Amino acid sequence: TFIGAIFTPFYITYAQTLEQTFIFAGTSLALYTILTGVLIYFLGKVESRFSDKRDLMAAGYIVKGIGFIVIGLSFSSTSIIVSLLILALGSALSMPAFDALYSKRVDHEDSTVQWANLQSSNFIVAGLAALIGTVLIQYFGFKEIFVGLGVLSMFIAFFVHRFEYLN
Repeated sequence: TFIGAIFTPFYITYAQTLEQTFIFAGTSLALYTILTGVLIYFLGKVESRFSDKRDLMAAGYIVKGIGFIVIGLSFSSTSIIVSLLILALGSALSMPAFDALYSKRVDHEDSTVQWANLQSSNFIVAGLAALIGTVLIQYFGFKEIFVGLGVLSMFIAFFVHRFEYLN
């Protein structure tokens, strides 16, 4: 949630600085979002056959990390599109696995409260990420922040893979 909340709003401004057009920034983000949805649909069907969802989450975060690093090092519209394709694949790998692991732990008698807690924390973290991202980008710049998101994604992949409770 934190990483996504920093990426999405600031990506538009970053892409505009590279390509000088709002239309490229908006359409490339739309491409990423639609492709992520399509890949989630298909990969979710494949992922249901895997018993260890942690590995799928970790793989997704590694792929997303690579995508963020490529965005941070981008210098053209082609490299941005490639990075968004990588991000879409990473998101599609990690999201269904996360949802499956979370759903497995939800107590059905108290599911509304548990899902509300997850959604509530997602919005609070997203708000904090937007605030923190604003300050970090102001002082460090876009490229550094996107590369930092890539490194953070790799760290999360390691943590998810090592955290036994998630299995």
